[in-house]
Amino acid sequence: MIWPAIYVSSGLVKLWYCIIFTVLIEWIILKFFLKEKWGKTFLMSFIGNIISGTIGIYIMPWIMIIWHFFADNLLPNATFDIVNWILTYFFMCLGSVAVEVLAVKIIFRFPFKRLFLPMLVGNALTYILTAILMFTGVIKLNF
Repeated sequence: MIWPAIYVSSGLVKLWYCIIFTVLIEWIILKFFLKEKWGKTFLMSFIGNIISGTIGIYIMPWIMIIWHFFADNLLPNATFDIVNWILTYFFMCLGSVAVEVLAVKIIFRFPFKRLFLPMLVGNALTYILTAILMFTGVIKLNF
């Protein structure tokens, strides 16, 4: 059984080096927003991405299947309808951000609302890049 979240997760695994891009973007954004030291904001971004990446790659596709139980019957092309593709990226990105922010909040004791926007921007850029590379055929996924 295949659904869009499996493709997205596989794309993220194949684009592991984009996480470096995410860490760097978040690092700069966290530095700007939080006014903390460069080393501390780098650790926040790095640790948050390691935790959310490790959890998200394996858990998010299975959480997304719950979405399909409800949404597939309402969409003309069911599982692979464009709405499902867009919402898969959206929900997986938000899930990743939630895990990342929660981890950094616990470890570094920062308020959720101060962490959410900078980490959302970094993750959104990674998911957008993954989507572009998958839909333009730069990333080939074989199942």
